[in-house]
Amino acid sequence: MFMLNWYEKRFDVIFKSKKIQMIVFKVLFVILTCCLASVPQKAVHAQLGGVNFQDIGPSPIFGPVRAGDWQSVDYLLKSGVSPNVKESEEGQSPLVLATIGRHLDIVETLLQFEARIDVPDNFGRTALSWAAVKGEYEIAKILLVAKANLNHQNNEGLTPLMQAVKNSQIELVQLLLQWKPDFSIRDYTGRGPMDWARAQRNPQIELMLRQAGAPG
Repeated sequence: MFMLNWYEKRFDVIFKSKKIQMIVFKVLFVILTCCLASVPQKAVHAQLGGVNFQDIGPSPIFGPVRAGDWQSVDYLLKSGVSPNVKESEEGQSPLVLATIGRHLDIVETLLQFEARIDVPDNFGRTALSWAAVKGEYEIAKILLVAKANLNHQNNEGLTPLMQAVKNSQIELVQLLLQWKPDFSIRDYTGRGPMDWARAQRNPQIELMLRQAGAPG
């Protein structure tokens, strides 16, 4: 206990600023998590020839992504941590988690480090699917420019457009229509975008779909 108090006092003397202390702790935490996770991750990467989506085990990138900590995410990516891992519970990639968390800056950074854009989670939802559900216009726009699959279907057969319609995300519907989605696609119950608009009783979206040439 005496030694612990002594170290705490010495630390306070050397780093009087609380801000500096927090920065030092943060850097040490990132370095430690990198060291703990890098060995198994690299081994798995070598076995899979660089394909990282089926990596099993912890990666230090998930915590900072969930917290919206762009600086730590950027540091980890520059240190060689893969952007293309999946967390085991729901199979979500860092890009999907950043989209769910509405962290635009992290989405941009992950794409700069070649995060694969159309990797679905365990429910078949890609980052664009989640952007459509949550009405994340700016994130969806970035993903579309980066060539996200506009017509990807999740485990229920829903495309991003159908999900935007289902959740009454008017701005997202308008954006997705500008990219010319395939209106012939039906979900696994046989419904298309217009069917979902009627189910939601949203005449504004119905009109938008009709003007874009959607059948029904």
